[in-house]
Amino acid sequence: IAVAFAFMGLTAVAALTIVPLAIALAGVVHTVSESWRILGVVRPVIMILLGALYPRAMMPLIARALSFLIPPSHVVEAVQRVVLGVVHTDVALLIALATATAALYTPMSVASIRYYEKKKVREGVTAA
Repeated sequence: IAVAFAFMGLTAVAALTIVPLAIALAGVVHTVSESWRILGVVRPVIMILLGALYPRAMMPLIARALSFLIPPSHVVEAVQRVVLGVVHTDVALLIALATATAALYTPMSVASIRYYEKKKVREGVTAA
């Protein structure tokens, strides 16, 4: 039961750490017309870079470097280490890295949403 709570905690950390990046991406992507096309490309790339579909340890160096910039990728690696039974202090370090990178994205997400909001206010809202 302790392992289940550990996974729930790691899932919560992963969800919280992706929020600033998701807000930043949403603000940028939704300023472009037909944003659904961009999201159709961005979403699978993020899933691969997270390490959820392809382990980070097996990624090429460039992909692994890009993966390092996505906060929940550290949590996914922590979960993989817990599942494999390789639990050391590395898991705590991975959680700290996820939190730190999420904190770095916070100002960018605020700026992105402000830009999106200003653009929508300038354009005005039309009734459908």
